[in-house]
Amino acid sequence: MRIVLATLGSFGDLHPFLAVGRGLVARGHTVTLASCPQYRAKVEAAGLRFAPLRPDAPAPEDASELARKVMDAREGTRTVLKDWVMPVLRETYADLAAACDGADLLVNHTIVFPGPLLAQKTGLPFLSAVLQPIVFFSEYDPCVPPTTPRWQGFARLPRPLVRAAYRLGWRMTRPWLAPVDAFRAELGLPPDPRHPLIEGQFSSRGTLALFSAALAAPQPDWPINTVQTGFAFYDSLDGKTEALPAALETFLASGEPPVVFTLGSSAVMTAGNFFEQAVEATKTLGCRAVLLTGRDQPVPPNLPASILAVPYAPHSRLMPRAAVNVHQGGVGTTGQALRAGKPQVVVPFAHDQPDHAARITRAGLGATVYRDSCTARTLAAALQPLLRDAALQERCRMVGEQLQQEDGVARACEAIERGH
Repeated sequence: MRIVLATLGSFGDLHPFLAVGRGLVARGHTVTLASCPQYRAKVEAAGLRFAPLRPDAPAPEDASELARKVMDAREGTRTVLKDWVMPVLRETYADLAAACDGADLLVNHTIVFPGPLLAQKTGLPFLSAVLQPIVFFSEYDPCVPPTTPRWQGFARLPRPLVRAAYRLGWRMTRPWLAPVDAFRAELGLPPDPRHPLIEGQFSSRGTLALFSAALAAPQPDWPINTVQTGFAFYDSLDGKTEALPAALETFLASGEPPVVFTLGSSAVMTAGNFFEQAVEATKTLGCRAVLLTGRDQPVPPNLPASILAVPYAPHSRLMPRAAVNVHQGGVGTTGQALRAGKPQVVVPFAHDQPDHAARITRAGLGATVYRDSCTARTLAAALQPLLRDAALQERCRMVGEQLQQEDGVARACEAIERGH
């Protein structure tokens, strides 16, 4: 079968599709991954065919300003949709149509809005793929909306009020996606009153929920024919199985498990003083730490011997050896932290991250420190009980064992084969 996987966004959006693509290739399928042009080398190194899908990353001189806007707590989601995706909707459609020429099936990411349009226009079978539980906007399992990242009151509201609040939010955000309606008319497709980011993205053929029930369990109002696969893990830079850097391996072996601090692949570009505050927090607690500071990002100066900074390390190899993992709450990072079986402190920046932070905290698997109040004092206050709470540590260990038994890639591949 000839399958196209289409995704846009950060590594958190790319990696699950890489994992599923590799699984499909191993099962004998021909797979093309269509994504931002900047990912060509990474995709091809993973052994998949690549097709460019605009928009690409901004020019270096514009990247930091866009990153600041994209990771803004309240306006980030609007920026991604209205300012990054919508202006090149027609170009994305043209790229996707070229990638899907001769394909038997499309597996489509949430914000690849031309996917459902192309499927309707050409008759190409497609499956929708969801990486985060927030995308389902379930009345039974209310989320933390991106536009109100600190408000977790939805979880305590009766369902009719949740439904009313969702509908208000959908009306407010619908104009952001008006270009989808205009382009639909240009293609000669009938009008569709559905919200392209809500009901309009899902395929009646089926939807892949590419996350574990440990993060969010299935709900009665999920789309028809949804298959929850579990996480599809991938965290290699070059498509090969990677060992930890030698200096990091030596550091880990030389003392007690450290607190690991990471901001994933997007939030790290707007880290601000996060790592400096992390250093002071660990000094206060007297514990060791590893800082994953990102490539080409500044490293705090004059680090003591108890703290090591490295640009990158595979989360799947480092996080299980941590005492606590502190991260931004991206879905890929959250999944890796859950599988590691260790407590978490989530410092959410934007988008789905506040929702994941709330889920981790409600489940008794860690704590939340909001970005605008993230200081050495608040980090230390969140970390201290996690380092001592044996019952919480045991809950985390059990969840880790559960995820280690899941095979999200295999389940996703099986669902794709059935969906065709």
